[in-house]
Amino acid sequence: RGLAPLGNASIELIVTFEKIDAVTDELLATVTEVLPKAVSLELNQGGVVGALTGEGLAVIGSLTKLRRLHFWGNSWQFKNKDLAFLEKLRELEVLDLRLYKVTAGIGGTLVKLSKLRNLDLTSIKMTDGACKKLAKLPLETLAINDGKLTDKAMVALASIPTLKKLGWTYIAGDCGAAGLEALANHRYLE
Repeated sequence: RGLAPLGNASIELIVTFEKIDAVTDELLATVTEVLPKAVSLELNQGGVVGALTGEGLAVIGSLTKLRRLHFWGNSWQFKNKDLAFLEKLRELEVLDLRLYKVTAGIGGTLVKLSKLRNLDLTSIKMTDGACKKLAKLPLETLAINDGKLTDKAMVALASIPTLKKLGWTYIAGDCGAAGLEALANHRYLE
């Protein structure tokens, strides 16, 4: 029979791929054509080598209503250039980006996402420079767990006035008292 008219109400459409090895460039292109107003997309590789290519991912950039994107996998070979489409997702508020081949250089793309509040980069080797770029975002939650960081990175992250939660593990480097003090003195950091 179809859906009854919803008036001014809206439906939040969430697209999740559970069998990621069945997802191809063509299927992703079809999803973006059929569901152009999707607000959430989850691509979880789960250790299975998927059939997506970097070129195929570019169609995600057409989902300009996306507010949440969860994208992770430990054997996908995607690199920074394959994720250039992210800068088109101006409504993005939540990004869970755990791709092992992506580097800290992705910060240059992410800094264009002015509505980004929650960011998980736990598989990406972070640098001081990337943290400085991320400090320009209105982040409330940031998770990082890899990289060689110094006090400069911690001071940069502490300068994010909206930051409430910082997940930080497996960080090597020369982070000392100045960086830790900057974080300890952050007004809202839990």
